[in-house]
Amino acid sequence: MKEKLDKVISECYTKLEKALGHSLPRPTISFNLRGKAAGKAHLTENKIRLNRGLLMFYESEVLNQTLPHEIAHLAAWQHFKHSGHGREWAWCMGVLGKPPNVYHTLDVNMVKEVEQTLNIKL
Repeated sequence: MKEKLDKVISECYTKLEKALGHSLPRPTISFNLRGKAAGKAHLTENKIRLNRGLLMFYESEVLNQTLPHEIAHLAAWQHFKHSGHGREWAWCMGVLGKPPNVYHTLDVNMVKEVEQTLNIKL
């Protein structure tokens, strides 16, 4: 998994840095996000939290949409000093070749059902 994450991060930052004309610091990634959100960017900490349960069930979607989505938030903050899903974030998503979708469509209930069935926390 680490190799896949590193590859997506590297590809995203290569595209953004070329478009912005300067380097950007790489974020810290953690997998402790729970609930309905697939990912969350912590702008001032340069940190991305991913939902481990959703990553387990929807690896491709989280790696190919959620992670770039959160990287776009960090880049928009670091370059433009804008947060949220505004035009700066949408521009970063365009640079990454990703649709500027604000919300994911992943089935979070699947994670809850597995957790309840196995009596574990993903």
